[in-house]
Amino acid sequence: MFKLLFFPENKLSFTPVFVLMMTFMAAIGCSSMAIIVNEAAGEILEGRVHLTHLPPFLAALVFFVITKRIALRTGIDFVEQTLEKYLNKVGNQLRQAELMQIENLDKGEIYVKMTMDTKKISRTAAAGINVIQSVFTILFVVAYIFVTSPLSGFIFLGLFMISLLYYQSYRHSLHEAIHGAVSKETELFDDFGHVLDGFKELKISHEKNEDFFHNYLRPLSDTVKRLRIRVGDKYARVNVFSFVFMFYLSLGCVVFLLPSYVPVSVRFKVIAASAFLWDPINILSVSMPEILQAYVSGERLDQLEQQLQVSSDLGEFAASTRPEDPLYDFNEIRIENLRFDYTDKEGNTTFFIGPLNLTLKAGEILFLKGGNGSGKSTLLKMLTGLYPPRSGAFVMDGTEINMAEHRHLFSVVYTDCHLFDGLYGIESPSDEKVNELLNMMGIFHKVRWQEGQFRYSELSTGQRKRLSFITALLEDKPIYVFDEWAAEQDPEFRKSFYEKLLPELKARGKTIIAATHDEHYFHVADQVIKMEYGQVRSDA
Repeated sequence: MFKLLFFPENKLSFTPVFVLMMTFMAAIGCSSMAIIVNEAAGEILEGRVHLTHLPPFLAALVFFVITKRIALRTGIDFVEQTLEKYLNKVGNQLRQAELMQIENLDKGEIYVKMTMDTKKISRTAAAGINVIQSVFTILFVVAYIFVTSPLSGFIFLGLFMISLLYYQSYRHSLHEAIHGAVSKETELFDDFGHVLDGFKELKISHEKNEDFFHNYLRPLSDTVKRLRIRVGDKYARVNVFSFVFMFYLSLGCVVFLLPSYVPVSVRFKVIAASAFLWDPINILSVSMPEILQAYVSGERLDQLEQQLQVSSDLGEFAASTRPEDPLYDFNEIRIENLRFDYTDKEGNTTFFIGPLNLTLKAGEILFLKGGNGSGKSTLLKMLTGLYPPRSGAFVMDGTEINMAEHRHLFSVVYTDCHLFDGLYGIESPSDEKVNELLNMMGIFHKVRWQEGQFRYSELSTGQRKRLSFITALLEDKPIYVFDEWAAEQDPEFRKSFYEKLLPELKARGKTIIAATHDEHYFHVADQVIKMEYGQVRSDA
């Protein structure tokens, strides 16, 4: 968290330094009021009552209010701006990360880190400033006690040092306990996601429902509870000893153990000054658990950022290639000796496809067929630049290219397609055009186009793919890729897809690649490629 706040973008930020300075000044103002009141009380005890201390007290009060307000306002604004920059940076890293990076991340953990962890840091901005001010105030008041009575000062200082060492001895244990609790909370978050995402399956199967709840969800919830109690118990020990017991012990030592020759007026000043320590000590007692949790959250956010580091520049993407670019008018794309390996955590190859060799002509329809696990989807991901090949090359019109740099050529509807609520990156089409496409795809009654957004409640898998197909049409790219698009369509729509929609796209000069099992419609294709165990061969 220190790096996140003081060294965002790997360079020192002077705003938190300014906040520290203002907090330091606020502590001076606060401790000055305590000292002035204490001196005035001593004079009252001696029978001298006058108002000479009132002006400096009021000046210290005004000084404290102004500096504390500046520190809080500036600090809270800075923390929120820093978190905003962090979220934007992570969002930028996510969108520029490679698909294999994203597939290896725990999505539930990403959600927790970017919501709960950032919220914890945001929530502790004011608490952190109060803690820093409290620490400085305690130091100033103890210094005053030290000047008033060196022996009393040594007692307070010595016991506070013991308190600090005790806290530090438990800090690592607390740190680990909080990490463990947060990790289990993330697992619990994932399990509740299963309840919502798999609600239909759980509702249908009583056995599955009972087993999941009693043997997975409930035990995990109990584990989270016990870990939270463990964290609370550890902090209760530290809290009672460090922030409460040591304060009262210090006060008792001053009252009962000071030598008899110490004047009553000095004893009174020391006791009165120590009373001003209670509020900052109480602030430390209340705020330190939040600060420590925020510190752990900062570590988790830094860990997420490290996971998303990519080798490429994380600036904004360069402008996409436009339709008038020569690449939009290619004649053919050749795949030469292309290979991709799936590996385990140790780097051992578990499955591979290739070497693959085939030629894709512009304006033709190519069908990919093959059983599950044959490598069709992997080939499509390499072709669209989502997976980097281990070896081999893509050659476009005689020139070798990096397909990752030419993803803009493709409109893709994957079998697990995601629906966005709007047409991002597409110049807004007319309402008439969108409604015409909705009607053509038979989902006009389920999806409404309003104010530049699609509005719908529940769509079947087939209907979701139809809506994705509409988006692909509006993108108007030269190459269309469909991964088992017709699998969930009814017979009438399946026939329309193969015998009407695809030929119409071809007539417009579009190149089409479709993974399919529908042998009845293979006559539509110019090429049919069969894949088996990661290998490819042409069918007559």
